[in-house]
Amino acid sequence: KQWYQRRVAITAGMDEIEDQRDRFISIKNNCAMKRLDRFRKNDIGRCKEAKRKFHSQTEKSCASLEKSLSAKKNTKGIEELDSTCKKEKSTDCDSALIPLL
Repeated sequence: KQWYQRRVAITAGMDEIEDQRDRFISIKNNCAMKRLDRFRKNDIGRCKEAKRKFHSQTEKSCASLEKSLSAKKNTKGIEELDSTCKKEKSTDCDSALIPLL
């Protein structure tokens, strides 16, 4: 009889440990899922927006370069296009670094 009571006590203790372990795992999983969800919504969204902005600026600079290549021999027009291209190039370089920061 005494042996049976000890076994029941040990089993009850093990069941309590299992329950505590399950609760702990559940809490940790919920916390991890919240962090992943927050990362997905905030950080990935911000990077996608920066990527869209970068591609938009790249398209503008490519169009400007194409315009300068097809420009007539007019030196005034070429100088104006050259200064525009230089400005866009510096803007592109700066915007290319934004996703890395």
